[in-house]
Order: sequence, then structure tokens, then C-alpha cells
Amino acid sequence: MRGVFLLVLAAILVMTQAQLTFTPNWGKRAVGRDDGCKPGETLLAIYKLIESEAERLLTCQK
Repeated sequence: MRGVFLLVLAAILVMTQAQLTFTPNWGKRAVGRDDGCKPGETLLAIYKLIESEAERLLTCQK
């Protein structure tokens, strides 16, 4: 019984370690991906684009 408990505990520890060491920058695709664009700037650009299109649609409806 104690051996089974230790085996399950060891498996849980290995799975937990794998989850803690995961990073979003893994793999070959992440190498050299520095385009200088910040997520906040991208969201602001998308917001401005949507806002300008909404204003254009409103002027067309008048």
C-alpha cells in the first residue's frame, strides 16, 4: 500500500513539475521573434480601426 502511494505521489510531482516549467516561448518557432510590437499597441490599433469603421458606417446611414 505504501509503495502504491509513493508511486502516485511521484507521478503527481512529475506532472506538476512539467506544468510549472512550461513557457509560451518553446519550440523553434519562438526563436528570433522580436518584431518590436507590443500587445498593447496592437490592441490600440485594432480598437482605432474598429472605431473608424463604426464612424464611417454611421455617416453612411445618415
